[in-house]
Amino acid sequence: QVDPEWKPRIYEERAVLFQAMEHYEQLLDEPTLSKYFKKQENDNEVNSETSDDRKEADDERENLQAILENPRFGEQIIVQGMDASQIAVGDIFEIEGGLSPLKLEITSPRLCCAWVDKRQGSPFGLAGVKRFCNMNGLGGFFARVLVAGELRDEMKFVRTSNPHPKWTLAYISEALYGEGPKTYLMAGWAHWQRSKQELKELCEVEQLGLYEWKEEAEYILKHWRRYRPDSKKKKKPKKLTMADRIRPFATKMRLDTIFESDVNQFSNVSPQLLLQIVVALIACFAAMHMVSAALKTPNF
Repeated sequence: QVDPEWKPRIYEERAVLFQAMEHYEQLLDEPTLSKYFKKQENDNEVNSETSDDRKEADDERENLQAILENPRFGEQIIVQGMDASQIAVGDIFEIEGGLSPLKLEITSPRLCCAWVDKRQGSPFGLAGVKRFCNMNGLGGFFARVLVAGELRDEMKFVRTSNPHPKWTLAYISEALYGEGPKTYLMAGWAHWQRSKQELKELCEVEQLGLYEWKEEAEYILKHWRRYRPDSKKKKKPKKLTMADRIRPFATKMRLDTIFESDVNQFSNVSPQLLLQIVVALIACFAAMHMVSAALKTPNF
């Protein structure tokens, strides 16, 4: 039964999904993944007299044109001129020349799901398109609409604010989803291998999108020991001297006075000699106890 007061959560930081042509070019240049983005050739149309350089240039244009006609990541807008290593969270873009009042704020990389592998026909797991894009921030990026406006072909975006130049889309993607145990990488779970101070710094980036990014970063920070158990410095056990090892036996047998004068004099006693002393004392104590019981006199 649905709660009548329940309201769907709207992530306004994911209002628009962008993709960059530079990301497609990087995927086309990746040896193991390029085949999933190249246009299928028709052997009957290949001209054997065409030079290799010309054929390669023609193929590249055809591949990019095919991508523009049939985008692969479900993006709404494709731009050209900047990639994930240049765009940072919090960047504000406006339309050049005041042709439109549109103003956008970059909030997070787009984290690909298994649909991307299925769409490209690539293998699932570490060898697929999804994994490569998530590690490098090539799956696109989301933006928040600060001021609504019209957007048409050939309009140019101009970056008017860059408050967090360190936190580029590529840097965040690698830090949160590109490092960690293999099980986390295969499952696509967030992890953090860097310092706790840097994670706090990321959580304090106000413009960072909540879903899949800030929420994951804050969760890791809250459960830091679970993700980084090695960060807790273990205290080295105190090195016990021979006197420290003898003291419990001495206390039990009321022989503290023997050691009060100079406890450290037993530091160099060998373990074998110590064992012999303890056995002898225990034997003496047992003998005296037996004698006192036989004579029915008070214990010593």
